[in-house]
Amino acid sequence: MIAILILSGLGIWGRAVDLSTCSSITQAVDRPRNIYLDLGANWGQTLDLFPDLCGAALCSFMDEPYEVFSFEASPYISPFVEQLTHALNQGTEQPTLPIPSSGSSLDLKRLNRELGSPCPTETNLLRKCFLDKHRDTLRTLKPDKTLNSSSLISSRLDSAAKKQLHKKYTFIPAAVSAKDSWLEIKQSLLGLLIGGTTTSGNGPDFSSLGDEYLPTVYVRTVNLVKWLEVNFKQEDKIIVKMDIEGAEHDVIKSMIKTGTHKLIDVLAWECHSKGGDCGFLKKTLEQFTEIKVLVEGKNYHGWKD
Repeated sequence: MIAILILSGLGIWGRAVDLSTCSSITQAVDRPRNIYLDLGANWGQTLDLFPDLCGAALCSFMDEPYEVFSFEASPYISPFVEQLTHALNQGTEQPTLPIPSSGSSLDLKRLNRELGSPCPTETNLLRKCFLDKHRDTLRTLKPDKTLNSSSLISSRLDSAAKKQLHKKYTFIPAAVSAKDSWLEIKQSLLGLLIGGTTTSGNGPDFSSLGDEYLPTVYVRTVNLVKWLEVNFKQEDKIIVKMDIEGAEHDVIKSMIKTGTHKLIDVLAWECHSKGGDCGFLKKTLEQFTEIKVLVEGKNYHGWKD
């Protein structure tokens, strides 16, 4: 122990400080950051996917503390993810999902089996059955205007500049893009059940199943490439889970063009053909052997129940 004198306008105090504690804090600050980017958080099922992805990629930093930054475009899902993120940071009871935990039609089939098959097994009949069962609940979902705030989103994006010494979840209620702009969200009820936020004119038509759309909302888009360049370093360990409904084509091309892809250690993704040529994008990624690429459904399960 050593006594340290603290001077102020009111006097002098002596206090014993354990220098080993100071040393450990300094070492933690100096170490590279471990970052998990959850791009397309949906209902929050993937907020804690870091260990799974790290295990699949054989990361050397699997057991170290990490920071989580999650993004979700749907203004009808964001209020729940906001509550969930707050609960995870505070260590309090997590909110209950208003609908079944699902990310695809395959998920609905799994849930149907687990529930004793109350719905038909044929895909469209299954979708309609789940939609009818949860229609009233889905209609009650409302955007939170305070989350669709440029100042709030900018503040949370800027917080990435400061390294956290412990695990922390930061939720950015915005869409991931290759540019800062606005995006028109046309959210269908069925889309909330099987995953996927849609923009106007860019999504399957399930009106024959009784699907309907909630009021259209404009949300912020975030230039992911610029944000990465500003806030992270080459020595940081960054794992990205990317499920952004077609925007991955522009984002990945922009990352490669600017060299930002070199910041990424692991990319766990799902490619959507509605945004471009998935075959071409996959071949492009194969050129960069320094990035460990994981494919959803093949190398990892897309979410945790």
